[in-house]
Amino acid sequence: MPPNEKALSDLIGYLQKRLSMMAYKDLIEDDMVIASRSRGGGGTLCGGERLDCSGMRWIPERAEALLHLRCIEINGDWERFFAWGYQRWLAQMRVGQRS
Repeated sequence: MPPNEKALSDLIGYLQKRLSMMAYKDLIEDDMVIASRSRGGGGTLCGGERLDCSGMRWIPERAEALLHLRCIEINGDWERFFAWGYQRWLAQMRVGQRS
């Protein structure tokens, strides 16, 4: 087998074993970011596209708060987080504190 055919055959074999990891259409439909590296993709997914738009300025505390909320959403914990926050607010109201 010529070297080019061998390289192509190896590449096809590599990709065939990983087809389940390449559901790009599904990722795009779920509004997920497609990236080639997990660290770079994770940063972009969690905040890069939300924080790095033209003209935006963020103080570190607010950017960090937004990233926390974004991670909660991405991990599917939004309802649980909201319920926790609501219960905390109710407890403060019971003792006469205002937020």
